[in-house]
Amino acid sequence: MKVFAAIDSFKGTISSLEISNIIYNYYNNKNVNIKTKAISDGGEGFLDAIKQKGNKVYKYVKVSGPLNDQIKTKYILNNKKAYVELSLVSGINLIEKEKLNPLKTSTYGLGEVIKDAIINGAKQIIVGIGGSATNDGGVGMLQALSVKFYDKEGLIKSKISGGMLNDITHFDARDLYILTRDIKFKVATDVFNPLLGEKGCSYVYAKQKGATDNVIQKLEENMTSYANLVEKTLNGNYKDKKGAGAAGGVGFAFMCFLKAKVVSGIKYIINELNIEKNIKEADLVLVGEGKFDKQTFFGKAPVGIAKLAKKHNKKVYGLFALSDNIENELFDKVYTIVPNVSSLSESIKDPINSFKKLLDRVEI
Repeated sequence: MKVFAAIDSFKGTISSLEISNIIYNYYNNKNVNIKTKAISDGGEGFLDAIKQKGNKVYKYVKVSGPLNDQIKTKYILNNKKAYVELSLVSGINLIEKEKLNPLKTSTYGLGEVIKDAIINGAKQIIVGIGGSATNDGGVGMLQALSVKFYDKEGLIKSKISGGMLNDITHFDARDLYILTRDIKFKVATDVFNPLLGEKGCSYVYAKQKGATDNVIQKLEENMTSYANLVEKTLNGNYKDKKGAGAAGGVGFAFMCFLKAKVVSGIKYIINELNIEKNIKEADLVLVGEGKFDKQTFFGKAPVGIAKLAKKHNKKVYGLFALSDNIENELFDKVYTIVPNVSSLSESIKDPINSFKKLLDRVEI
């Protein structure tokens, strides 16, 4: 039996790279022909996935975290091509749950990483933008990339967060265009929401970033004010484009100011790592992530890989921590940790052992 496993991270517990190693060691010890790849759909683990391509080394840099504290983070720079992972700079996993607040978080550090890559010779920059703790429309990032934002009092010198967007009266992006005039940007995402409205970033994602209903309304008002100003100034329509709402509006900033190409994160990784070749050679494909729910079908890694596997008539098993028991035709079998193997609290406390117990149940 030839088995190929490409399972995304179980957010907050086990990374895709850890899962990949666990599965390889588990089945290799059972004399199964096993191949694994760490993957990402643009969020957590994006750099781990890219690094498997070979000849990729991390470059470390100190920048501002999502709450503007100094953090040490990393990106990949290779042959004038840089790979950046937003979740390692402005990610929700960098903040304690009780401190989450999209009125105060900023993507300034993301801009600092991108600027460092440009200074060090990058001409093409690919950014995975999942897992953000922010709802600032990418303004913090743009500030770090030399865009000047003004309010009624003049130049805004503090790092702009989601709660400050409504204060912006005008901006000057000339220095940004000089800095990035020879740079090509690509954005990898699993989210294709517009910027505003009931399907926009504030209403759909701000709650998981710590926003109450009143805060969500404030964020939407702020984002609307900012978007209208940008589109009027730049004479364009970007807020309704697919992906504009990704990462709390970071997608919007990349589209408007940096003319970035927005692509499906999992399709990008599938192509970069030549995953289709691994699928063709396998009898069984293992996919999965932390939770199997309706969102899994909207650009998430398990579905992207499962669809490709079914194209080649392969058997597909889904491995998840949690599941909403959704009927589907992609997965031949679905295995879940909770409640079949461990309780929720046990799986969080000891995720690695819980995952190994789940593998004991997989029928190969």
